[in-house]
Amino acid sequence: MTTLSHADSEAEIRSYRTAFGVSAGVWAQRLHHVQDAYWIASAGSLLPDYNLALVHDQPAAELTTLVIDTVLASKDPTLVMLAGAGLGGAQTLADANWVCLRTLPLMMLSNNGAPDRAVRQLVPADLPRAREIAAAAFAVPEELAATIYSATVMNDENALFTGLFDEGQLVSTFVTCRNGSVITGWAMATDPARMRRGLAARLMGATVHLAAQQHGPTVLLGLATDAGRHTYEQIGTRVIEHWQIWSRPRWVFAG
Repeated sequence: MTTLSHADSEAEIRSYRTAFGVSAGVWAQRLHHVQDAYWIASAGSLLPDYNLALVHDQPAAELTTLVIDTVLASKDPTLVMLAGAGLGGAQTLADANWVCLRTLPLMMLSNNGAPDRAVRQLVPADLPRAREIAAAAFAVPEELAATIYSATVMNDENALFTGLFDEGQLVSTFVTCRNGSVITGWAMATDPARMRRGLAARLMGATVHLAAQQHGPTVLLGLATDAGRHTYEQIGTRVIEHWQIWSRPRWVFAG
């Protein structure tokens, strides 16, 4: 199901979907291909978290078939997402024995956030701790966390790495990737021992503030899990639509 706010035209929503895909090029080292109606962004990771594709316009069935073929040829486990008119590709995925895992809201924040003295831009020396936090928060190997939390991604001019510190220790970390006035959020993570204290919401708001200071008015986009949606809502984000998330069963149910 796609739900549009009365404040957002279809053209605006389309531009957000495309900006999301373009910004993913910061970390998509293996494959990055963006067209008007679909995009593919793959880091070549062994888990599908950072191998992604989105189909969001017609002809949905044909484009979904194209994406499936490209993904299978890459041999990278990939999540294929559907939004807007691209939802018409659902039957194509089902016929190819893919499964719909869930539907996630695309959240948007269009204010300029708020400063926070505990938040600063990260530097290369912070990366080991950032990877440790992300791995623990998402229960994944540090190698997967390094897909985003790497020096290569940090050095990209369109990436912004931020962290919230408590008594000098990094306890919450966030990466955003820019395309024009839009930034997309990735790998927001808080030390499991410090969760449920509002740290992620503070960091997110301060990150948008920093981005706006550096580049002018900024729109933040992010796909929110059930746990993450509360964090987004705390800083005034709203849902602009929902994306279906599809995968081949063996890529997500193998364990």
